[in-house]
This record gives sequence, C-alpha cells and structure tokens, in this order.
Amino acid sequence: MSINVVVKEFLAVGTRHTCPSNKNPIEIPNAIEQLKKRLNEIPNRTGKGLIMFEPTESDEIPTWFVTAEVSELGDIPKDMVVQKIPEQMYATYKHKGSATKFGETYSILHSWILENGDYDHGYMVEQQDDGFDVFSNDFTADVYAPFKPKQSH
Repeated sequence: MSINVVVKEFLAVGTRHTCPSNKNPIEIPNAIEQLKKRLNEIPNRTGKGLIMFEPTESDEIPTWFVTAEVSELGDIPKDMVVQKIPEQMYATYKHKGSATKFGETYSILHSWILENGDYDHGYMVEQQDDGFDVFSNDFTADVYAPFKPKQSH
C-alpha cells in the first residue's frame, strides 16, 4: 500500500451533476461518456479527466463534477462550468482494477487517513486519463482525499 501526501490544486472544465449517492454507479458513467464526446470543445486540456465530489453534510444530496483538467482557462463550452480547487494537502492512493472496486480503494485510503491525521474540508478528486473506459477491468485512477496530519505536541 503506497499512500502519498501531496499539495495540489486543480483547474478543470466540465459538467455539474446532483443526484442521490445510490444513483452514482449509473449517473457517473453516463456523465463521463457524455463529456468524452465533447472533449474536443475544451481548450488547453492536460489529458487528465477528473471527477470531483463537492464537500457536503451527510444528509445532503451530493454534487459532483465530471471534468477535463486544463492548464489554463480558454473559452468555456456551452453548458459547462469551471471548477477551480485551490491548493490543498491531499492523501492520494492509486486505484487499480475494476471501477466497481472503488469502495476497497476508499476503505484503504480512509483507514490510512484516520491513522495519520484526519480529513480536511475540501473536494474528493479522482483523476484518470481523459479517454479512460469506466467499464474496463484494468482501470486506474489517482484518488485525492483532503487531508490534515496529526498535530505533534
């Protein structure tokens, strides 16, 4: 298990979605496929796709973004939004295998975070190549969780 701590910011352009979490397994792949059809409309892409989960209170219906990371802002395509997440500390772990196994990746990351500090307020981010196939059994993604280390006394 290799979990790293990094300081990173994200700049991306894509689409905004809101739905109950139990619908994510259907809605996220659909949103990804729709964005992939429009990638050529987004200038200055880095070649990375991002799924960003907005911080919420536990009883709120979550908002998430399916986006293409960009090196700088250009013309924003119709019906798309800019998502700029300021620099923040993250614990990051590489998911490998089927996208259906993301729960295991999040469990590993969750356990490590609680052993070494706590969650910080901020977006959860999944980063992968922008042409990835969510239905592949050979799927990889870097998962970024906002992190604050334990305070030393």
